[in-house]
Amino acid sequence: IPIAAVEGMLEVGFLSEGAQFLDKFLESYSESPEIRVLAAHTWSAISKVQLAAGQLEEAHQSIDKAISLAPSQPNDYWNDYFNLGYHYHKRGQIEKAVEIYQNVLKAKPGFVDGHINLGIMFYSTTQFQKALQTFQLAAQLAPDHPEVLLGLAQSYEQLGHRQKAIQSYQKVLQIEPHNTVAIENLSRLSNPK
Repeated sequence: IPIAAVEGMLEVGFLSEGAQFLDKFLESYSESPEIRVLAAHTWSAISKVQLAAGQLEEAHQSIDKAISLAPSQPNDYWNDYFNLGYHYHKRGQIEKAVEIYQNVLKAKPGFVDGHINLGIMFYSTTQFQKALQTFQLAAQLAPDHPEVLLGLAQSYEQLGHRQKAIQSYQKVLQIEPHNTVAIENLSRLSNPK
């Protein structure tokens, strides 16, 4: 069967029968790597629709299916997984967000945004030492990234490392001179009462 025909079958089958169609289809064609990749792309697309509809658990299952179908091409799907973590974070489901960000970073250790968001999760739950360690890893990957430097500064500040916090806020302002968080915090730290 030509790949274009299979793509059409997947789309039509999914629209008419739903997710069960993909599972049935895969039972018939599970040995074909090309079919598995197409099905993985389809699950990835489904997850995006589910995320947009606020169906996080369903999206999570769809992304897991995409990753399991095409493990040799995980970069296509880890961004979807990362976005799922972001949605959990926005809903206040911090533990799920942390779990997802950690899984993303196991697969993509050089993913700076994954480190940033994981650091934010740790910071927001007052796990300042973990936040600092996470932002330090991110700084090794992107030493001039303003969000990384801001996370470092705030973590240093919370851990009582005033001078390191000041230095990090100053680095943020070298890159983003109008960063209001860095301006306010640097002013406060530089002029203690």
